Amino acid sequence: GAVAELIEVPEKYTLAIETALGASAQHIIVENEKDARQGITFLKKQRSGRGTFLPLTTIKPRSLGAHHYQAIDGFLGIASELVSFSENVAPVMQNLLGAIVIARDLDSANLLARQLRYQVRIVSLDGDVMNAGGSMTGGATKQGNRG
Repeated sequence: GAVAELIEVPEKYTLAIETALGASAQHIIVENEKDARQGITFLKKQRSGRGTFLPLTTIKPRSLGAHHYQAIDGFLGIASELVSFSENVAPVMQNLLGAIVIARDLDSANLLARQLRYQVRIVSLDGDVMNAGGSMTGGATKQGNRG
């Protein structure tokens, strides 16, 4: 199924997790590479657009050790540890969210980014992003547009 269908997000973190996932929320988790190939072939034959498939047999988890960041003011957690999902899709969820830090607000995200030498992507509860490398993304979002 779609990533968004297979993850449970506490209300407090909804915007941050949606921002962290971006278009990946609509990617399709499949059992293996064969299923992914079949999905792509179907889309081609039907001329039904494009899709991204995440085979459980090939996607590897990524992670940051939360213990490294817990003492930093504004740190709320590692994105993959703030949500719930079934164990069978854990590698995919940890790949998508395991290396993303969630911060209280933009100021905290900026401070965390500086302390982490701009090597980690950080998303605030308001959906502002400190990208690895130092670029920043943010602004207003449309109301009532949560997934």
